[in-house]
Amino acid sequence: MAYKTRSIIPGVIAHALFDFVAILLVYFIPYVATQTFFKSTLVINCVVVFLSASIIWISQEKITPTDYDKKVV
Repeated sequence: MAYKTRSIIPGVIAHALFDFVAILLVYFIPYVATQTFFKSTLVINCVVVFLSASIIWISQEKITPTDYDKKVV
């Protein structure tokens, strides 16, 4: 995201929103913070991590240098 937008602001906002949602889940649904919940969703979490890593890897191949990258400072 920082590479495409040339700013860290979108990444900071996305991270803050993710943390906010996580805090809301733990506050309003305390069961999601228990060890039982994590054990029961382990397979799903592994699949999501694998898919996320795959999407990031595939998207990195499609990034092409912009005119900004070609300029010599």
